Amino acid sequence: MNNEATLERVTLTEDKVVEFNKQYEGTIGALKTLATQGNTPLLRLIVNSDPESSNIISYLRETNRKTFAKYLTGYYVENKTAKKDLSSRER
Repeated sequence: MNNEATLERVTLTEDKVVEFNKQYEGTIGALKTLATQGNTPLLRLIVNSDPESSNIISYLRETNRKTFAKYLTGYYVENKTAKKDLSSRER
């Protein structure tokens, strides 16, 4: 039995409507739970360790959830040098 989840890329139709992505929605739900619980260290760790984070943030923007996209962007560090700085600050 293969339990691996695959994330789909966000695609736009000709009418510029974003298709619903179940995998992203599940991840977004988990991230919202962490955010509302105030568990920002774990939220930061997850957002920066998931290679799909930038796609999830883009998906949030495309689905008109720009406030949460902006919130997650505050925790997302895009380059590896910044990630090293982030990990050294958390110690």
